[in-house]
This record gives sequence, C-alpha cells and structure tokens, in this order.
Amino acid sequence: MKILLAKIRHRLALFRAFFPSELPQDVNKLKIYTLDICELYGFPGNDSYMHMIAAMIQHLDQNTYKISKRFFKVHIKNAIAKESAYWLMKEINEKVKNANGKSPSEPVQLAGV
Repeated sequence: MKILLAKIRHRLALFRAFFPSELPQDVNKLKIYTLDICELYGFPGNDSYMHMIAAMIQHLDQNTYKISKRFFKVHIKNAIAKESAYWLMKEINEKVKNANGKSPSEPVQLAGV
C-alpha cells in the first residue's frame, strides 16, 4: 500500500511540474528546488546538476519569475544529448585524423555518403 501511495504521489508531482511555479528567492530554497527537480526526474542530485539548473535560472528573461519544473527537465536532457553528440563527433574526427593524417578542421568524408 505504501508503494502505491508513493507512486501516486510521484505521478501527481510529475503532473504539477507542467504548471509554472515561482522561482525560489533564497539560497536554501534554491537548493531544495534544484534537488526536488533532480529527484522528480531521476537526475543525480550532485553539484554539477545544481549548477546547471542555477545557470539556467540566471539565463532566464528578466521578466520571468514563474516557470515549470518540466522546463528544466527538457533543457537538461537536451544539454546531455548535445554533450554526448559533441564527444562522439570529436571521437570520429580523431579517428579520421589518425587514419588519413588530416586535421580535424578539414571536412570529414565518410564512406557511403
């Protein structure tokens, strides 16, 4: 029964995350807010993710004082995908450079393209 209630609470929290809420105005409240976002969406609650969320808040429009928690989920997942793509591109460029002796700034000619 406790597991069922926990799942229902989690689903309700996910539903509430679609609606804008006020941004925290205090450092301690901001820490709780960022940890809540991390816990809600399964991100690790380490300093790196807290820093990422704080940086996103700093880059919001100055007229924005309410935002949904889902906004942060979407942008964090996007940032993770972009970082993964960057490292994959870097790895491919290094392979091509080692194979052809070309610099990575030159266009990469892939086989079959």
